[in-house]
Amino acid sequence: MHAKKRNNRVNLYRTHYVRKGEKGNTHGYNTPEFVGSLPAGSKVLPSVLAARLTPAECEFVMRKIVEHSQRRMEGETSTAVPAQPGGRDA
Repeated sequence: MHAKKRNNRVNLYRTHYVRKGEKGNTHGYNTPEFVGSLPAGSKVLPSVLAARLTPAECEFVMRKIVEHSQRRMEGETSTAVPAQPGGRDA
């Protein structure tokens, strides 16, 4: 499973390896299969997409995309610096 970010979406691809000589080819190569996409800031895995993924792929998406988005949102709210009394804006 590979995740590629484009604009504000994350495209998910499953790859298959084609061995040398399997299709008359002179070398082995990977072929990508598009599985689906979700918004880059997703906080949940859509059920339609989860139905297309294996349990290991669901874990990958949760770990790499969903949990990352959740941590980033928590970090943005916790790093806000309160205004200092007597500061320049006072």
